[in-house]
Amino acid sequence: MQFMPATWVGHKYETSGGLVAPDIDITDITLIKAESGYGVDADNDGIASPWSIADSVASAAKYLGYWIQKRCEKGDMAL
Repeated sequence: MQFMPATWVGHKYETSGGLVAPDIDITDITLIKAESGYGVDADNDGIASPWSIADSVASAAKYLGYWIQKRCEKGDMAL
């Protein structure tokens, strides 16, 4: 899995090109929820880490689910 940091934590924190400032903790669940990032704490260790297999797989599912729902709402695809 690969995520741009701003997609993981939320685009409010983006500086340019999907990156975030170095002082932003992209694993902070509070920041992620506040800005509708896609990061998920699937293994319940208190952080949403893009380096954790469980967290990254759950986050990818969340991301893909969002876009599938959007396409269904537009009528571009059906489930």
